[in-house]
Amino acid sequence: VSLDYLTRPHRRHMRASGELGTLEWDGIDGSVRLSLAGEAVQVIRSSQSRDEMFAAQAKAFLSATQGARDPRIATGEDGVRALAVCDAARRAAQSRRAMTVEYP
Repeated sequence: VSLDYLTRPHRRHMRASGELGTLEWDGIDGSVRLSLAGEAVQVIRSSQSRDEMFAAQAKAFLSATQGARDPRIATGEDGVRALAVCDAARRAAQSRRAMTVEYP
C-alpha cells in the first residue's frame, strides 16, 4: 500500500496480486481493475466525482458525531485489524517467510 501526497504526477494506487490474478485500485481516476488469467480485464469506475466523494465523507463524519452510523464506514476496530495485516506483511517481507496476522 502506498499513498504519496507530495510527488508529481499524483498517484494513489493499491495492488493486490494472487495466484488467480491482480486487483488494482487507482484513487486518482476512481477505478478498480480486475485482471484474471485468460479473461478480459474488468474495469469498474466510481460514479462519484472527487468533490462528491469528499462531500459524502464529510457528511458521514458529521452524522457519526451525532450518533448515526453508516454500516459501510470502517470502525476504529476495522482500522486496527487492517494495520495488523499491514504489520504482518511488513514482518513477512523483512524475514522472507510467512507470518500470522496477530489481531489485538
